[in-house]
Amino acid sequence: MVAYEQQNPPRFLHTFNCKIVIILFCLLAWCAQAQPVCTPALEESYVTTEIALLIEYESEGDCSTATIRKGQKFVWMWASVYAYDYEGAWEAFPYQLSVKVNGIPVYSVSALTFNIETECENGTFCNREVVKVIDVSSFTHSASAQLEVLAYAVRPPGLEDPGHYGQVYTVLTVHPRSRFLLSDTRQDFRPGNSDSADPVAATCSSGYDCYPSFEARIQESCCDVKIGFELSDVSTLAGVSTNYGSGTGLDYAVDPELNQGMVSVSGPPGTVAYETAEPWTMANLMISSLDYGGKAKVKAYFLAPETGEKIYAEVVEDLEQPTEPESTMERQFARLPFDEDEDGMADGWESGVGGVLLVAANDTEPGGGAPGDGLPVFDEYRGFHVLEGTAKAHIRTHPDQEKDVFYWDASGTAIFHDALVAHLAQELPGIVYHPVDDVQAGVNNPTTKEVDYFNKNSPLGPSAYAFVYELRQLSGGSLGSAGGIGKSFKPILIDDAKIGQTVASYGFVMTHADLRALVLSHETGHRFGLTHPYRLDHPTSAIPAQRPYASVQFHEYARDLAQTNVLYNRSDIWPHPVTGSWLIADQLSDQKGILSGNKVIQFNPEPNTPPPPGSLDSALKVTMRDPVPNTSLYIYVETQELFLMDWNLRQISSMSSLSAWHFKASDIDRVVVNVVQ
Repeated sequence: MVAYEQQNPPRFLHTFNCKIVIILFCLLAWCAQAQPVCTPALEESYVTTEIALLIEYESEGDCSTATIRKGQKFVWMWASVYAYDYEGAWEAFPYQLSVKVNGIPVYSVSALTFNIETECENGTFCNREVVKVIDVSSFTHSASAQLEVLAYAVRPPGLEDPGHYGQVYTVLTVHPRSRFLLSDTRQDFRPGNSDSADPVAATCSSGYDCYPSFEARIQESCCDVKIGFELSDVSTLAGVSTNYGSGTGLDYAVDPELNQGMVSVSGPPGTVAYETAEPWTMANLMISSLDYGGKAKVKAYFLAPETGEKIYAEVVEDLEQPTEPESTMERQFARLPFDEDEDGMADGWESGVGGVLLVAANDTEPGGGAPGDGLPVFDEYRGFHVLEGTAKAHIRTHPDQEKDVFYWDASGTAIFHDALVAHLAQELPGIVYHPVDDVQAGVNNPTTKEVDYFNKNSPLGPSAYAFVYELRQLSGGSLGSAGGIGKSFKPILIDDAKIGQTVASYGFVMTHADLRALVLSHETGHRFGLTHPYRLDHPTSAIPAQRPYASVQFHEYARDLAQTNVLYNRSDIWPHPVTGSWLIADQLSDQKGILSGNKVIQFNPEPNTPPPPGSLDSALKVTMRDPVPNTSLYIYVETQELFLMDWNLRQISSMSSLSAWHFKASDIDRVVVNVVQ
């Protein structure tokens, strides 16, 4: 084998005489008869053949064969052709070259002559270089192929013997295993945002998540070429995370300052393309990630000598030890992120949080018969801007095991955070509470503290609200207001001053902070879809004229014919010392029964009224603000069950501490985060 280097032909060619010519002629003639035209050569990473021919004789010269492996996309060939003569005979004798794959011609050079002015040194020798990249992918898609290269010099017919000797000497190097490789995206890559306008971009000032980089290199080749990269199929998600930002620019970009030695070039429509300014054997491209959920594709190519054809790279995980290609149809682009199922989410993140590839649109957190937290898997992968202490941060949440609630403490203090930690977070396991600020929560009205959808940037459609806790003075005896059952854009209101007054005025054993935690847990329970305990009562079939309440069973009510705004029912509300505004009933919807919007003025437990058989409840006289309709419809009766969702948090001796108040097991099973029941 002859290694590639530009040098003069071997000195022995200078000393030919007539006897040597006759001997060589006989040898060549014998070889032509005794040997096949092409004999197998080494099937290594390259094949080099040296040919020394006398131009006085037509000869088939020498040839080499090699096996091209399955999956090979191209063959790199380099030939240096020398002609040595004392009197310029090289002008008359052309050099020829042919390349075949599986016996089919794929490239040839015929009648190659030298340019005396540019390729010859007067009286010494001439040199011509031929560099060719040959596409062999159609032959190696599913099996290996045979490469055959034949080089020879000829004397044109009828040319008179010039009376002197000239020689042709070639160095032919063929690389049947040449590969152009592109490094794949690292599997630990998770998109970040390197834009300094992002308040948490300081955490993404460097590193692979902010600036993923790709290397392309040519292996087993002889010559430098221009190498280029194409960034395509770049996503344009709204904002930069699920709850932050609003623009829809490209989610990946190429910063020229970070890619010295590369120049921008035109590429296919919808692509950003850069090439090396000078020919080289390898190149790197650094990409700026600008979104926490962005996706894109990266290709690399080199420009083939002479033709300028783009030869695209194979993508491999390890450039140092690349695996053998299975076919020429293997992927020619790297995915950002590493995402074999192309659902826009990094496979490594998916397997880390679920153990299996997840479905981007699913909302799968477990918990009773309820759905998840209202946030699709992709939203939780893309992540959220939150507060960590007083600092801003970005987090990705768990889409399969934990329900997530995001809340803004609009009081500007830590009282709501403390109340959550003190009680609610312990009562509802499996829910994680994340503090956010007003911008992150999506507040659209600074006065009312109403919010837009929290996952406003979701490509799957907004579906969730952040909770807002607001201190506000409330009318009547209300200590808090949920702002709605189920998900709502309204704040949860807490009258903290009245909570303090209640503790002081009514002799509550628990502290102000404890009662605040109970009120917050209760009102938040409404936002989780929970209601006060209630029963539906129907009128009795017979109402005695005297003592009408005596016959009222637990699921019945009696209307007092003499007092149209009075009715009787059985209730498990126990006697207590609290009176007045505490007894104002909730405003009930029309679907709840005939007392909708009709305030209770007074409850009077009827004295000396034994409960009916099987009941422990006393009869209760209920005086309403408005007349009670004479109807057979059911009425909605809120009851007290000594649980956290009781319609009023009454203070009795057995319920005097924070630790005594719990959600019912059935309530916990019905908790729905951000989804209307």
